[in-house]
Amino acid sequence: CDAEVLGTKFNILADARTADFSAALLEGRLKISNRLIGGESFILSPNEQIDLVDGHLKLNRITDPDDFRWVDGLMNLNTLSFGEVIRKFESYYGVRITIDNPEDIPELKYHGKIRVSDGVDHALKLLQITNNFAYTRDDETNTIHIKIIKI
Repeated sequence: CDAEVLGTKFNILADARTADFSAALLEGRLKISNRLIGGESFILSPNEQIDLVDGHLKLNRITDPDDFRWVDGLMNLNTLSFGEVIRKFESYYGVRITIDNPEDIPELKYHGKIRVSDGVDHALKLLQITNNFAYTRDDETNTIHIKIIKI
């Protein structure tokens, strides 16, 4: 997709590997045009989000403004599962995280925010408060290995 900035505060997520695209506008205006389908474009107003779904743009209202607190250095964990939190850690901290026994992951939803500047070790220690797991780091491969400990 192409983005034409008509405002000042927005967020764009674009991942070529997964073909994910999302844009959210907090202030001002933003025009999004679909490169896959000529003529498909939207001008976003504040608190609107657009997602690429099955090759088409879909306009929605922003449901959780805390998702955009990254500009304040905060990572929002509201309503995320353990796996989603881990994927977010990978993205924010630029590490690869593997889980040795994913079948033992607890079925919890998380709430709260983590200060990104405190680092991945701090984030994992906070996650350990509600989950029983151990982890090791391999700095050579930039990988963290998690093992869920069943009680």
